[in-house]
Amino acid sequence: MPSSKTLLFVTDLRAGSRIAVITAASGCAHAAGYELEVVEAQRTARPLGEIVAFWNPVGIIFNGSAGLGYRAEWFPKGVPVVHLDPDIDVARMNPDYTVENGDAAIGELAFKALDRPRCKSYAFVGWERSINWSNTRADRFGELASKSGKPFFALHVGWTMSDPQPLVDRLHRLFAEAPLPCGVFAANDDHAAVVLAVCRQEGLRVPDDVSLVGVDDMAPFCEHLSPPLTSIAADFPTAGRLAAQLLVKAVENPALAPAHLVYPPCGVTYRDTTSAPVRADPLVAKALAHIRRHATEGLRAADVVAHMGVSERTAEMRFRRHAGKSITECITDARLERALACLANPRQRIDAIANLCGWSSPAHLKHLFKARFGCSMRDWRKARNANGERRT
Repeated sequence: MPSSKTLLFVTDLRAGSRIAVITAASGCAHAAGYELEVVEAQRTARPLGEIVAFWNPVGIIFNGSAGLGYRAEWFPKGVPVVHLDPDIDVARMNPDYTVENGDAAIGELAFKALDRPRCKSYAFVGWERSINWSNTRADRFGELASKSGKPFFALHVGWTMSDPQPLVDRLHRLFAEAPLPCGVFAANDDHAAVVLAVCRQEGLRVPDDVSLVGVDDMAPFCEHLSPPLTSIAADFPTAGRLAAQLLVKAVENPALAPAHLVYPPCGVTYRDTTSAPVRADPLVAKALAHIRRHATEGLRAADVVAHMGVSERTAEMRFRRHAGKSITECITDARLERALACLANPRQRIDAIANLCGWSSPAHLKHLFKARFGCSMRDWRKARNANGERRT
């Protein structure tokens, strides 16, 4: 039964980037003596107000970016609500407590990643104007693109994963109008995947005719696009921690002053959809190739440093600058990529995958896999077999 120490995290689905947010929020809440329950609105037929009443929480994190809408009557009076990435309607209500992505900073990073003398135009591809975070990314990117003196195009399109045609149609018109080469900033990696599909349909070369950057940097998803996608990494674990910490403070101090927090992006992971700075650093490019070849052989960060022939500090600085991640993170991403490939083979025993991918402990891989993808390795394989496609 619910207790007086229950917090709720309300979202549409426990999936994708929300896994990292929820995991961090849950850990932070638990450390403060609370239990965090997750309410997935798309997986229940009961009205949200009834679910909240059942749990009788002392505080709520509401993920406004989920497109759930917001009705104050859903939540008991006097119960503090932290709005995580609130949509435009909630933002206009001036809620007391918010935690938001550094979307303006993301727009700046995207422009820096795409700003090349050879680009003759720029474009933003995002959601309809009701999505606040998409708007902020678009506005900052558009401001910088317009200052360049080159044509700027903004697409704000309502679409769904099951029906991307509205976005596809607009992209065909974009590439008929925009001078090439065009630097395209996609609001997230899902948008970027559709951009790549339309480029293939149009016979456009990436990154020669269209250079592209997305947001979220879910490594296996980005790496398996064709070509692999340059993407900006949002700091979702920090989002979860900030939201939980703020909520606990509001619960324990009803007079807490309004607070509006921002979590900044982690950086850019350069791949083949941009003329990336990593290509200007052959040492890092060589090291990344070495990681891809040897990550599953017990490769350590120290081995990569030795391969580069520079000091550890210099190697890590150059990786952070040009790959957007530490050496260890790049090794982990390469191993997880191999783990997904092993899981795709139904004859491969799951308990043997850790050793095949460079880990000595199957338990460590299982924990890491669930933290990254939000499900067990066995469930991932079942979902892939049921859907006939890779789950990312």
